Amino acid sequence: MSVVSVVRMSTPWRETLRRWRKLLPLALGLAALNLQAQTCAVPGRDGGASVSGVVNTYYVPGNGTYSSGSTSMALGGATGAATAVAPGDLVVLMQMQCANINSSNTANYGAGDGTGRGYTEPGTCQAGRYEYVRAGAATTASSLDLRGNSLSGTYVQDPTGIAGRRTFQVIRVPQHAALTLGGTVNAPYWNGNTGGVVVLDVAGNLNWNGQAIDVSGRGFRGGGAVFWDNVTFIDTDNPPDWVTTLATMPHATKGEGIAGTPRFVYNQSAGRQDLLAGWVGYSNGDHGRGAPGNAGGGGDNRDGGRDNGGGGGGGNGGIGGLGGYGWKSSSWNSTFTASDVDLRGIGGGAFGSAAPHRVVMGGGGGAGGSNNAGNPPANSSGGAGGGIVIVRAGSMTGAGTVNADGADGQTQPVEDGAGGGVDVEREALHPGGVVEGAAAGAAVGQAPPFVAVGVVVDVGEERSPEIVVQIEERQRAFLDLVDEVAHDAVVLDDVVGEVVVEAVARQDDHRLDDEEDGKDEKSQEDERLPGRFERRCNEGLEEGFPATPLCP
Repeated sequence: MSVVSVVRMSTPWRETLRRWRKLLPLALGLAALNLQAQTCAVPGRDGGASVSGVVNTYYVPGNGTYSSGSTSMALGGATGAATAVAPGDLVVLMQMQCANINSSNTANYGAGDGTGRGYTEPGTCQAGRYEYVRAGAATTASSLDLRGNSLSGTYVQDPTGIAGRRTFQVIRVPQHAALTLGGTVNAPYWNGNTGGVVVLDVAGNLNWNGQAIDVSGRGFRGGGAVFWDNVTFIDTDNPPDWVTTLATMPHATKGEGIAGTPRFVYNQSAGRQDLLAGWVGYSNGDHGRGAPGNAGGGGDNRDGGRDNGGGGGGGNGGIGGLGGYGWKSSSWNSTFTASDVDLRGIGGGAFGSAAPHRVVMGGGGGAGGSNNAGNPPANSSGGAGGGIVIVRAGSMTGAGTVNADGADGQTQPVEDGAGGGVDVEREALHPGGVVEGAAAGAAVGQAPPFVAVGVVVDVGEERSPEIVVQIEERQRAFLDLVDEVAHDAVVLDDVVGEVVVEAVARQDDHRLDDEEDGKDEKSQEDERLPGRFERRCNEGLEEGFPATPLCP
């Protein structure tokens, strides 16, 4: 007797099973495709709110290289908001520093193209690369569970690498159902490991409420000035140095940027900092007029009669400006000519790879040459670059402003070189997220998504799939359905087997009733079948399958 002739499932049950079996592979395939383009966090889990100040929490990852096969990473050094990362949270991984430089003491310093500035891509990680990740079930404040995420980029944490400093940070992103800016939102000042970035995620409407997101001067730090003793040090090189060490020729300090961090740095929050003698700065030295990556070069000094070159400005959307020519004694011509020794710090290189998934902070300005006794070194330090703002919302209302300005170099009250500043970048937003003020990378009146210098705005239906993480309610319901289908298919498989057994038993019972002279052999079989059916039910219940009308 074939199984087909025995089973007498009702039409609704047969149709349900048929549909489940056809739907399951499709549902799982669509879910896999969806997870490749979007991250399955929980939009709106932090509810509606009115916020101001620092809203993100920032972590330093454990040293290592993380890519598609990574399952976890250690977390430490939390800064920013007090809320710790937890399972189901949305986080951003962002590579802050990863660039190679030519470190020769020539005009090929930087990109190797004769300009004395810039960088090349290392091929391992990419400065500015970022992506959204869902914190897995085993996530704690000291460990991020990456299971269920297949990273699309490679992220490297190696802050002391000989080839150049490689750092990224992990940023917890609150997921709001709706959000109103109740005051200025900002980020902590970049401290060399974390900070400098604001990320907002709003499933519904973001009301700017006339407020601002301000990360001005919170990006890469300027070069911290050092004192040049022009009795001990006289530089006769012509052209002057592109790169030197503090011990060999203490020209002014280069700024901080995507290619590394010098020993001496400056920003408005911490002032001038000495990261101490063991610090691994730029290859071949932190001083001289060459501009590493998007950071400005330091001004050069000479011989006491021709000194105090100004620091170069930091770059980002465009190259930074050159520093000032410096000071001339009466023994030099009163005006600068083409034959003068050029002591100006070179402006930082432009970041040419800005995209919805890749954006960097502004490079710090280089310090100016300082050789006047009693003049505090901070007075010649470079200005810090602007930070990064990433805003994603279902819709926007109200006017608002995004400030990602770089800071000015420090005021120099005496005859020493001034530090390099950073270009100003500011966006004003109309309701709906349209850009009002133009900046490099964004045109006036351009609707989102757009990428300006340090600013990514993404609104509603036009969101780029490379940076979208918000799952709409329908999509989340579909993923829940996939889970139910997978479970029900297993249960139905077991039910089918049990229905077959029961059908065989019932058909045999009917046959026995219809036979007038019954057979001993058949009677014995009839007695065995209910027992077998009962055993199958018991086995199914022991394995955790739910009770059914057939197996109460």
